[in-house]
Amino acid sequence: MQIDYIKNPAAIVKRFDIPYRSLEEDLHLEGRIIGYMEEGYNYVNWFSGRLVYPKHGCEVGGQEFDKLHQDLIRGAPTIMEVKLKLRRWCYSMGLRIESEEDVTEGIKYLRKLEINLVA
Repeated sequence: MQIDYIKNPAAIVKRFDIPYRSLEEDLHLEGRIIGYMEEGYNYVNWFSGRLVYPKHGCEVGGQEFDKLHQDLIRGAPTIMEVKLKLRRWCYSMGLRIESEEDVTEGIKYLRKLEINLVA
């Protein structure tokens, strides 16, 4: 996978809608999986998770001692592992993922042969 940072500057690979209720209104968190290219690579080789308030565009805070949240931010080498970490965090908070969206803007998926040639 390669990311065109002009079309997708935040390098978001997947988005998740996580609803939660407050007394006044229905609110939603947005889970994001972000792809990273380490120096020396021409393709994404690490993913991490983020939780944001989509209305305000800021990250969920106050999680300094939450090991599951820290683990989500730390990330993993595959999208599936980060998705699992996000599900664990949601379960620990009594939340659930309502929908999942693959982001295609600015992302090019590589075949195995292309990855071997690039590396």
